[in-house]
Amino acid sequence: MNVKEKINVFSQLAIKEAEGKRDDMMAQINDEFEAACREYERDARKAAESDIREQQFRLEKKKHKEILAAKADVKKSIYELQSQLIDELFSKVEMNLGIYVETEDYVKGLLNDIRKLSLKYRSAIELYVCARDTVHAEKIKELPNITIMTDDSLIGGFRAVIPDKGLLVDCSYSSRLDSLKTNFGGFKALDSANG
Repeated sequence: MNVKEKINVFSQLAIKEAEGKRDDMMAQINDEFEAACREYERDARKAAESDIREQQFRLEKKKHKEILAAKADVKKSIYELQSQLIDELFSKVEMNLGIYVETEDYVKGLLNDIRKLSLKYRSAIELYVCARDTVHAEKIKELPNITIMTDDSLIGGFRAVIPDKGLLVDCSYSSRLDSLKTNFGGFKALDSANG
């Protein structure tokens, strides 16, 4: 083999070795590139999932706030309607009481309740009645130890103070009506939910 042939063989060996190294380097570069792409894709997916979860959380929080606001509005509307209905109902009850206190049954009941009170305590009684009921003063004064006074806040019934016993007996329709209105039926639960 002459020098030229040796150079040719050596050149081909060098080229083959260079091509092999190049192919190895290219394979390594491709592997590294693919690994970097997979890592970038994995990181991008994680970031996207995190963003999606965060957006989902914000949307759910916003939706929850909107639902709470809507519930509060509904409760407020129900409470207002309930209050209006109760006011209308008790206005009618008051009107009917106004009619009832003009009847003979009312007068009999009033005098009977006052008589029972007088017999029960057998002591000085300051009796407060509405101005309309003072027309029955003669019948009431027949009972011992009763002083009659008027109270314009009463719509029927009476209030009695028994100083010797330190008692206030409230048998007034006004108080009963206020108590009924305050504790009226199933609306009490709704009322406490708004408070």
